[in-house]
Amino acid sequence: MVASAVSPALIDIVPWTINNPSTVVVCDTVESDGRFVGYHLALQALRANEKVLWLQGGPVTESLVVRSFKKLGWEEKPHNMGDAAHGVLGNDDDESLRIRSLTVELGNHFLDETDELKPTDDVAYSLEQFLNGLYHDVLQWMRANIGGSSWIVVDDVSTLASIVGNDLAYRFLLSLQCRAITSSTGLYMRCGCDSNMDASDLIKPFGAGGLVQQSTSMTTSFFENSLSELADHIVDVFPLVAGPTRDVHGRLAFTSQVNDSGPLSNMYNYSLQDGKVVAVRVRRL
Repeated sequence: MVASAVSPALIDIVPWTINNPSTVVVCDTVESDGRFVGYHLALQALRANEKVLWLQGGPVTESLVVRSFKKLGWEEKPHNMGDAAHGVLGNDDDESLRIRSLTVELGNHFLDETDELKPTDDVAYSLEQFLNGLYHDVLQWMRANIGGSSWIVVDDVSTLASIVGNDLAYRFLLSLQCRAITSSTGLYMRCGCDSNMDASDLIKPFGAGGLVQQSTSMTTSFFENSLSELADHIVDVFPLVAGPTRDVHGRLAFTSQVNDSGPLSNMYNYSLQDGKVVAVRVRRL
């Protein structure tokens, strides 16, 4: 199915609204990187004059995140990078976009303490200290934005979990969600749901963080699947069975919990064109 000039943009098909904060989980694969969903969600929030806190869990610096927003048409001139120890973008309380690269901060966290090799128990304790400090920083950011809606984006939680451990990462995200619910703050999380299977084995997204396959050798971790239990909306980003074409780069499946009537899912083909995402409705699942 070919995307046309009248195909809707991504912001026109998502099942959530920016001014009604919710919890969104995006599940992608190596073949179909879904980080563009988070950038478009954050950009929509920024254009609606809402605040965005971007927590980068993967090996991406703040400047690269800013560059991606500029490519999407974010016109606001960024503040200077601010306090390097805290990895924030700017120091102004009125800034609309704040970015923290957690992998960079974790490296600095350990380098600042000691150059000696520490026992495993000490490293685990230090990781917990880091996440506790980050959590309190996020709470402070939430309190500063009381009175208006805002969004927290945690991009690449799978990489973060591979560093700090699944248990600590899940407790951190669960704590964030609990606070977000009570403070009119939306929470977006992107995780990787890869499995060792061929494209021909893919059947459909099942709206629970990953892909269904015919065999039972699924290698998606329990951590990623557990995130679906926190979500109001789940977005599966997965490749076409026959591979990408010039007009269609992959598929998006949106699954939302509608009251007590069960989940409602819609599937779209999508393509990335000049920094924009256009979509064509495939079917309702």
